[in-house]
Amino acid sequence: MAQLKKAWFMLLELALRFVINPYLRARLLSLCGATVGHNVRIYETQFLNLDDGFTNLHIESDVHIGTGCRMDLEGRIYIHHGATISPGVTILTHDNPGSQHNSPLCKHFRPHVDTVEIGAYCWIGANATILAGSRILDRTVIGACSLVNGCLEADSVYVGTPTKKTRSLDFDEGDSLSTTPEQVG
Repeated sequence: MAQLKKAWFMLLELALRFVINPYLRARLLSLCGATVGHNVRIYETQFLNLDDGFTNLHIESDVHIGTGCRMDLEGRIYIHHGATISPGVTILTHDNPGSQHNSPLCKHFRPHVDTVEIGAYCWIGANATILAGSRILDRTVIGACSLVNGCLEADSVYVGTPTKKTRSLDFDEGDSLSTTPEQVG
């Protein structure tokens, strides 16, 4: 039965790629079990590991997800208010060197699943990769082709493989960035 359920979710995922309108794709994802806020644009994106369907995807309002992104839904992904995910970004929520086929590498690299969180008003550059367990705090910029692993400070710019902080960002109290994002349940 689980295999049939997973096959159904995979068929839904494939059908979603043919939806041209990014606002409609976001609405349809919410009907499929994802939590999706208002004014969310999701361009053609590939969703992986759909054992639990789309329930591990939580997106707040005013989020933009570019074309060609890949999101691993083995674990939870939280994308907070106003975040921008550029084209080609990969978000992974698990590591597994081959437990399904008893790979001896699992002795040294234990499979694990962990949540990924992208804070409010973050900007993730094109072709960046975010690894399982990463947490990117509010108003942080990730450079194109960067590799994110761990917790990154708020109001900062990170680039490279692995990412390194290159500078801090200053915001005035009057900036619109100080609005409180809606909470995802």
